[in-house]
Amino acid sequence: MTCYSVSTCLLVSDRSFASCVHCLQEYSITAILTIDSNELNDLLCDKHTHTKKNWKIPYTKFVHMLDEPSFNILCCLEECVEFIEKFIKNKENVLVHCLAGQSRSISIVTAYLMKNEHLSLEDALQFVQRIKVDALPNNSFLFQLKLYEIMNYKLIQTHPIYRSFVTILQQNKLLGKSHAWSPLEYNTMNGLQGIAEQTSLIVYRCKKCRCKLMHSNDTLPIHHTDCTSLYLIDPPDWLKSEIGSNVKGKIACWRCSTKLGVYSWSGNKCSCGKWVTPAFQIHKSKVDYQTAKTSS
Repeated sequence: MTCYSVSTCLLVSDRSFASCVHCLQEYSITAILTIDSNELNDLLCDKHTHTKKNWKIPYTKFVHMLDEPSFNILCCLEECVEFIEKFIKNKENVLVHCLAGQSRSISIVTAYLMKNEHLSLEDALQFVQRIKVDALPNNSFLFQLKLYEIMNYKLIQTHPIYRSFVTILQQNKLLGKSHAWSPLEYNTMNGLQGIAEQTSLIVYRCKKCRCKLMHSNDTLPIHHTDCTSLYLIDPPDWLKSEIGSNVKGKIACWRCSTKLGVYSWSGNKCSCGKWVTPAFQIHKSKVDYQTAKTSS
């Protein structure tokens, strides 16, 4: 059993090391961050005597996380990084562990290094892998860590890439899929980042009743100027209740019920021939638009 020193006062290990009283005392561990599906017992076992020791970890935090592509770790990163920062600031040793010490715990310490050392995902992960050669988060976690970098080391739930990611997770759950995140066919991360950086917005309104439906930062980058439809990043609030658990159906104006388009969690084909999945399609002929400045 061993642990690895990632930086001053920050260590990472598997669950076996984190469960050993002798190991924790030897390394003067003050706090333990458990990133797993099960909590670490407060009263630990001495691996040398296989008996319970009347010793408790001074500070512990348990964050439920599964090492699965469908798990959203971005919701957990901020609280984990803050826990680590609190002890390192006081020069106290903090141990981060998961079951194997290869994916979940590595994702957390990588996020910490990215934020506190101002490193890119690539540089932070390479640094950790030089210390622990088997360190390798799953592909979905790597994507989420890249998004964490793009969002400047915090969770921005309105960010187009994050919204697109959450929509894919919803699609997987609804259709019974379980695979790593992959961007929409035509929809690159750079394209979505461009949407996030827009300095002006287009407001789309129902052509019949003039009610507001969405903004341009709610839509995916168009394939071609001749495309006859707009595709939404995710269903707006007025559409979510109508969709429910349905896999496909019509999109109607929330006020006048005029048909605006269709949706399909399995996807559909744009007029230009590109496949979009999931698809929340609004026909351009059904909406009007106007430019509005974003608030500063």
